[in-house]
Amino acid sequence: MDFFIDPNHLIEVPDVQVYYTVNMENPSNEELLIILKNEHRIVSQGSKDHPEFTRLRDRLEELGYTKTERNSYNGDRVLKPFTLNGYKFEAGDAFLCASATFMDFKVRKKFGYDTTITRVKDSDNNR
Repeated sequence: MDFFIDPNHLIEVPDVQVYYTVNMENPSNEELLIILKNEHRIVSQGSKDHPEFTRLRDRLEELGYTKTERNSYNGDRVLKPFTLNGYKFEAGDAFLCASATFMDFKVRKKFGYDTTITRVKDSDNNR
């Protein structure tokens, strides 16, 4: 099966989460003091795959081409062969995050690899 994704979507996008340590809708007097000191929130900044890449990743899993590891950024595994943007993925290959896939495609193009250079040993697939 052949799949395609716009290369402009092989990127990470900012992922900012804000958590409040006080009740912002109806703060108590103590909480108002915390807000005035600007100590009422925690901001977590990171990155995540572009939403289009996430849709592709989910679709590949839904169709049985990959096994997604939700708690591992580059832990997805290819279960059956497919091509993405003309590049082959074979069973046992790692299916990387968006930015790593972008770099993988650049390496394949430059050095003429047919499949991904990140391959998992058979013993690792049984975990």
